[in-house]
Amino acid sequence: MRFFKKHGSGSQHELPVQSPVPLIWMLGKTGSGKTSIIRYITGSDDAEIGSGYRPETKHSREYCFPDDEDTLVRFLDTPGLGEAGYDATGDLQSFGRKSDLIILTVRLTDQSTESLLRSVQTVRKSNPQRPVVLVITAIHDACPGTTEFDPHLLDDLGKDTLPEPIRRPLRAQLDRFAGLYDHAVAVDLTRPEDGFEPADLGGDRLFEVIMDSMPAAMRLTMTTMRRLQSDLHEASSNTTEVMILTHATLAAGAAAVPVAWIDMPVVLGIQTHLAHRIARRHGQTLTPGTVAQLPAVLGGRVAIRMALKGFTKLIPVVGSAINSAAAFCLIYASGKVLDWYFLQVASGQVPSQDEIAEVYQQQIDAARNYWKSRRLGESSSGSSAGGRE
Repeated sequence: MRFFKKHGSGSQHELPVQSPVPLIWMLGKTGSGKTSIIRYITGSDDAEIGSGYRPETKHSREYCFPDDEDTLVRFLDTPGLGEAGYDATGDLQSFGRKSDLIILTVRLTDQSTESLLRSVQTVRKSNPQRPVVLVITAIHDACPGTTEFDPHLLDDLGKDTLPEPIRRPLRAQLDRFAGLYDHAVAVDLTRPEDGFEPADLGGDRLFEVIMDSMPAAMRLTMTTMRRLQSDLHEASSNTTEVMILTHATLAAGAAAVPVAWIDMPVVLGIQTHLAHRIARRHGQTLTPGTVAQLPAVLGGRVAIRMALKGFTKLIPVVGSAINSAAAFCLIYASGKVLDWYFLQVASGQVPSQDEIAEVYQQQIDAARNYWKSRRLGESSSGSSAGGRE
């Protein structure tokens, strides 16, 4: 099983080729709720998602969150799927090779699914091991006039107690796509102004199933991203802050895999990539001479040990949770110190080694508190994130 998504050629100016950035293919007809699912996962609004899409092929597009350069998750979409005149053969073959997970969307009451079924059959046959999550959407379509639903209505799709208007079309869709999915979820994701309560019916279960379908590293990326969702949106006008948070999140995911993490080149590669990004942000270029001035920040194992120190008191588990926490804090603190360093240089003051070390230790402490206060590295149930590979 792959743990990481290739992302660049691996030079010092790019992310390592093994960075845990999930690529999710949203497979479904226009109007089937794909944008609502992306909105729920990322916290972005419809306008942000619509303007954030970029062309991938003639009939497809890609949305990266938080943005194209600092990306934690990528979504592929084929808006013409299931519509007359659109030959999906090329896209199905191309995306079938690249995607890590398929989210297949269909409205509860949609009876015209023949072309979608053919597409899914093609995709499933090409790679039976890749997870497919069937998401049945727009539950309220079956209940005209109903605006309030039991928050736990869709927790178990096999319940005989589901209201008849929902149970019958739900069973029909499950039967229609039988054998083409690994997990099935029903949701009713609406905007608050639409007047439905709750507005995110079935959302928690959807996210849980998506996480269960991901490898460990990508799962850590997604769970950390979700807990930082509000911070990422608040920092959207601060490019440096978004850089730091996204790189630290990727490092936490990379450190979740069960290997000898202290020597993990991916984490240090993410650190180096962030250093070059921040330097360019300040109009600087990192050179061997510049790096030599920053041993406390880019010092490899020494810096990692500083990040690790004290975590056994903050985190009541060992193993991948501490690995991820220390990796997050290493990258977070590195980014903060580099930003401070280049601001000092721009003002004509080159910090001494002692000053760098003091600020770095302050930022390590701040990063540990940030990790703990946001409950990063924990699943929704409060247990350590990471789990199976």
